[in-house]
Amino acid sequence: MGFGLICGVEKKKGGVHSSELYFLLCGAWKAAFLSARAEISITPEPAQPVEGDNLTLVVHGLSGELLAYNWYAGPMLNVAYLVASYIVSTGDETPGPVHTGREAVRPDGSLNIQGALPGHSGTYILQTLNRQFQTEVAYGHVQVYEILAQPVVMANSTALVEHRDTLRLLCSSPSPAQVRWFFNGGPLPVSVRLGMSPDGRELTRRGIRREEAGAYQCEVWNSVSVSRSEPINLTVYYGPERVAILQDSTTLTGCTIKVDFNTSLTLWCVSRSCPEPEYLWAFNGQALKNGQDHLNITSMTASQEGTYTCIVKNPKTLLSGSASVVVKLSVATTPEGQWAQSSLPALLLTGWVSSKGWILFHPKQTWRPQSGGSCHNDRARANQADGGPGRDLDCAGLPQGPAGLCLVPRACL
Repeated sequence: MGFGLICGVEKKKGGVHSSELYFLLCGAWKAAFLSARAEISITPEPAQPVEGDNLTLVVHGLSGELLAYNWYAGPMLNVAYLVASYIVSTGDETPGPVHTGREAVRPDGSLNIQGALPGHSGTYILQTLNRQFQTEVAYGHVQVYEILAQPVVMANSTALVEHRDTLRLLCSSPSPAQVRWFFNGGPLPVSVRLGMSPDGRELTRRGIRREEAGAYQCEVWNSVSVSRSEPINLTVYYGPERVAILQDSTTLTGCTIKVDFNTSLTLWCVSRSCPEPEYLWAFNGQALKNGQDHLNITSMTASQEGTYTCIVKNPKTLLSGSASVVVKLSVATTPEGQWAQSSLPALLLTGWVSSKGWILFHPKQTWRPQSGGSCHNDRARANQADGGPGRDLDCAGLPQGPAGLCLVPRACL
């Protein structure tokens, strides 16, 4: 075999002296080499050492009178991996190329490592030499677990636009430990988990969605230690969507709102948007000086009738939306501002009641005046104007109101 062996040993009276014992790399033909036997074994104590622990590689099953030990930290018997050589009779120890200053060979052949580090992990080989100049080897493996430092989550951006941007998260840790992710303190969504790299350290999510906004954390762990990162908060911008104009918590988009004369009305503009959108109101197509999410209409008059539009724009997504509503005066009101409507079946018209008790009627609406009382002259004029009760009224002989409407005493209805 072409392994590194203990050879070139000289015996003198009184035993083998360190000054006369040297180790060379040589072929198997220069020494009788015995394969590792099952009864020789190496076990670490403690079994799962943590960095900083005092570690001992304990040798079991040694027999016979031994002259020397060689310890190697590596995959093969090679002088490049030699930790130390030890002479049993004198207790002399000679450090090798990979000695770190923490290793020491014990008389029973075990290897002590003071304050073990993760770098001490790996395969260890013990080579022994007996008085017949025969060698035996034993193999062992040790894993020194590190106390894991807190990882850090790194993101390409913490503010993304829905369906447009790609999310990339990296769990940064100096340790090669296992990695797992958390979202808002719980399991990672399946949609995001599908974009995980093979080593679990990087997440990629194309076309990010709003429900994936929140706090992300990564955690590194091994058999003896665990450490979780601080959360990184992700914001996903979207909208505006479902723009609507509300009154009294009722959606009135595309509807007509009827308002009593001289009363007030507040229109609210709502939408689904992140962040809060910018607002612009328009009246009959003309922009109003109002940048708020609501619009107040005070002391309603005919001049305020028309179409009110709310336009919203998201400054992050650069998307916009709008909603409109038509506002009209109520058909008939009392002087006190209450609704009024004729109880006569034939009266199919309504109007405004002024503070003097007049009602305004459209000239083309049909009406039937009541009989008797002070309405006789007005009723007569109306009958004459429209050719009789129940005909179209052209306001001839009746007082004229605003916007071409006829003035008729309320008592005549």
